[in-house]
Parts: sequence; C-alpha cells; structure tokens
Amino acid sequence: MFINTAHASPDYQNIIRKMATSVLGEELTHSIFGIDPKEMVEMPDLPELLEDPKSLNFANINDLPKTQISDNERKKLNDNFLYELFKEVRRSDPSESEYQQWINVLNQGVNREGVFRALIYDKIYESLEYSSSKRASESAKEFTVLFYKKFIGIKISQNKMDQLNVYALKRIVCEKTLQMIDTLYQKNKDDVYKWYAVFSSDLAMNYNGVWDNSIRKQRAPSKHYRWASLAGEQFIKSEIIIKLNKLYNHLDQN
Repeated sequence: MFINTAHASPDYQNIIRKMATSVLGEELTHSIFGIDPKEMVEMPDLPELLEDPKSLNFANINDLPKTQISDNERKKLNDNFLYELFKEVRRSDPSESEYQQWINVLNQGVNREGVFRALIYDKIYESLEYSSSKRASESAKEFTVLFYKKFIGIKISQNKMDQLNVYALKRIVCEKTLQMIDTLYQKNKDDVYKWYAVFSSDLAMNYNGVWDNSIRKQRAPSKHYRWASLAGEQFIKSEIIIKLNKLYNHLDQN
C-alpha cells in the first residue's frame, strides 16, 4: 500500500520521507511511499542486438573497477563468486578439484564471464539440461516473457519455452542478457549502468525475499547505478549472472 504525497510540497515530502526512514527503515519506507523520484533512473533505449558485439570495438572499452582492490580482497571476492556461481548455476557445490581449478584460473586474471561460460558448456551442465523431464515452471516462463520485453526489447511467446527445463531456460536468458550488455557497451557504457540499475531495482521490488544481502535488496535504482558505475564490467556481469540464476531457481520451485 502506498501513501500518496504527490500533491505535497517537495520540502514536505522530504520531511515525511526522512521521518519515516528514521523510524521504519529504508526498505519499509519504500514499500509505503514508493521510491523517491530523485532516486529513479531512466531506462535507456534498447538497441537492436548485435550478433557478435565483441568482434567490434569491445576490447577498446575500458570499464575496470574504479576502486582499488588488494590482492587479498580480490582472492576473497573470487572465492565467494566461485561458490555462489556453482550454487546458483548448477545448484551444487564445486568438488575440491573443480574449486582448485577455477579459483586458480580466476586468481590468474581470467574474467568471470569466461568461467560462467565454461560451466554452462561442460558435460555436467549439458546433462542437467537433458536429463530432467521436469519442464520450466509457469512462473519462470511468465517472468521470461516480461523480462525479454523490458530488458532485451524482444517479444516472445510463452509456449516457445514449453519443452525447456529451468537449466536450459536460464542459460539461454543469461546468454541473451550478456549479449545485450555487450551491445549497450558498444553504444555507451552509461547505458549499461542505467540498464543494470533498473534491472536490479525491479528484482528487489518484485522478488525482495529472494536476495540475501542488503545491496541486492536495495530498491532505489540510484544506489544500483552508483554501484555499477564503480564496479566495472566483470562485476556487473557476474551480478547479472548470479541474480538471474538465483531467481530462476526460486521460480522453478513455485
């Protein structure tokens, strides 16, 4: 339920919001009043997907993290990412040999997207796609239709997914999403940050119970925009990969 403060003066709106936030907290304040208009981010115009955006000038786009990360911090981040990647992509923990193999690869500088792509094209993931007779849930298919329309700019029919299980569906959606991110980078990296901000805000508002940390639960698009603008390409992509896989796993249970 939202409280309509649209006709109140801007100063009065700010006073109400600040008082509510101090008493109720930011999350509940957003639930009651909606998101502060000053924290909104406009969705960028979606370009037509490039078939192979990395074959163009992608290598010339320098979008590295804007904050200094020590070697120890990077190793810890890689460790957390690797365990979460296996948990959400395969829905299992890595074996000791898999862990050692991929943590060494990450710590040597191979990008996160590359590790994800290696996982979804190995024999284990192939068996997950084809061994299960269970098809993707109606909730997962409904989300996909809405997601493609808003964030990929493509209209798809729900019945096109009838023969897919959740592993096949989330692989296809993740790959198409990464293609959109690469295409946006060709246009303007700021559009990537805006896309990510709206995407993350939507997931936080519509599926708040799925997320397990305060950043992912954050509903204000401006907060996600700022994070993306500082994080750089590979951290943005890894969050998209984790969020989509985590959400599809949740939807597959409903």
